[in-house]
Amino acid sequence: MFAEPPATATDPTVCAAGSSDNCYLSDINGVNQPLDTQTRGLGVPNRLIESDMNMFMNPGQLMNYGTAYLEGWLGANLVWGGATVPLPANQKLAVFVRRPLNANSALGSTQALFDKFPQAGGLTSGVTGYAGDFTGAQLGILNKTNKGFGNLDLMYGMAMGDLNLGLRVSYANMRNGVDTAVAATGTVAKYMMSAHNIGVGLGVQWKNLGPGYLDLSLSSDLPLMNIEYNTTTTTGSENTTVKSSAAPSIGFLGRYVMPVGQDRLIIAANFDQYKMPYEIRGANLAATAISHGASASALNIALDAAYHQMFQEGKLKVIYSAGVGTASVTYTSVNNVTQSNLSFEKDHFYIPVGVAVEHKTFETFKTRMGVRKNVFSNKTSTDKTATQTITTDRAFFGEDELIVAMGLGWTPADKVNIDFAMNANAFKLDTFFSAVSARYHY
Repeated sequence: MFAEPPATATDPTVCAAGSSDNCYLSDINGVNQPLDTQTRGLGVPNRLIESDMNMFMNPGQLMNYGTAYLEGWLGANLVWGGATVPLPANQKLAVFVRRPLNANSALGSTQALFDKFPQAGGLTSGVTGYAGDFTGAQLGILNKTNKGFGNLDLMYGMAMGDLNLGLRVSYANMRNGVDTAVAATGTVAKYMMSAHNIGVGLGVQWKNLGPGYLDLSLSSDLPLMNIEYNTTTTTGSENTTVKSSAAPSIGFLGRYVMPVGQDRLIIAANFDQYKMPYEIRGANLAATAISHGASASALNIALDAAYHQMFQEGKLKVIYSAGVGTASVTYTSVNNVTQSNLSFEKDHFYIPVGVAVEHKTFETFKTRMGVRKNVFSNKTSTDKTATQTITTDRAFFGEDELIVAMGLGWTPADKVNIDFAMNANAFKLDTFFSAVSARYHY
C-alpha cells in the first residue's frame, strides 16, 4: 500500500512496499484490527469504519452482523475467511480460519529483531534449510508463501439489554523440523523451530449511550517461540537454542460512534504494548559458549477520528479522517560472553489526515479510493553498536508517510458482495488487484 519501497535494510520497523501486512507502526491499523478488502480499498483504519470486520477488534460487535466471508491475496497462498452462526436467545458464534496476524505484533517482530541483530556463534550447518547462524528471515515465523499468518479464531457474542458482549479466543502456530544424517562423515544433525500465539479478546458495545454507542475492548496475546539445533560430527558437536519468555501483550481500543443526521462521527483511542524477550544459549565446535539475550518491545498510541458524510441520497460517501499518534520500538541484543550490548530505538510522532470516497457508480458497482498522509512526522532513532552510537532525526524521509488505496465493489445479487482491493503500485501497472473477497450477509 506504499507508493515506493521504504529502506527496510536500514529501518526494520517499516513494511515492504505493496505488502498486505497490517503495519500499524506506519499508521494503518492496530494489532487485532484486520483490513478487509473494503477497508483496504479506502485506506482507512478498521477502527474508523463500521463493518462486520469490527468483530475482531470488539467481539461484542458480532451481534450486529450475519456474515460469511472469504478473501484471497494474489501472488501467495494467502486465503482466509469464516462465518457467523446465529444461536437461540440472542447469542452468536463465529469461526474464522487463517486470519492474517500483524507482522508488527510481538511474534511478528521476531524477524525484524533478528534481521537487525543476526545471531552468529561460529556454528557450521549440517541441516538443509538452516544455515547454523541465523537471521530473522530464516526463522519464517510469519511465512507468507508457505501458509497464512493465522490459524483459528473462535468468537462468542450475546446481547443483554443495551449491551452486546463478546469473547474471542485465537490460536496460531508454525512448526518446521529437519533431521539430517550423513553416513560418509558421520554427521547427525537436528533442527526444530516452533512458534505459537494464543490470543484472547473481550469486548462490549454499549448501545443507546447518549446519541450513539460506545465500543470498549481489551486484548492480549501470548506469543511463544523456540528453536533447537544440535549436530554431532567426527570432530565434535555443537548446539544452540533460542527460547522466548512468556510475555503477554496488551491491546486496548475505545471508540464512540455518533450519528449526525444521515452522517456519522467516529472517535477512537487505540493502545498496543508488548515486550518479547529471548534467550540464546549453546556452544560451537570449538567449545566456545554462546550466551546471548535479545528482546523486541513496542508501545503505540493513536487518537483519531473520522467523519462519514453522505451525498446524492446515499450514493456518495466521503470519509474525512485525522488524528495524532506515537510509536516507539526497541530492539536489544546482549552478548553475555563478550559483554557487548547492542540496541536500536526508534520513536515516531505523526499527525495523519486522510480523505476516502465510496461512490455508487452504477446500480451494482461501487468505486472506492483513498489517500492518507502524515502532515507532520518526526522520527528519531538511536542505533548503538559496540564501537559507536548513531542518532538520527528525520522527517518525511521515507514514503511510508503516504497511503494510496483504490477498490471496487460489485453486488451481483441481493446480500452478496464481491470486492476488489487495488495495490497502490497499480500506477506502475505491474500488479493491479492485490486482493479479492466474497461476502454474504444474512
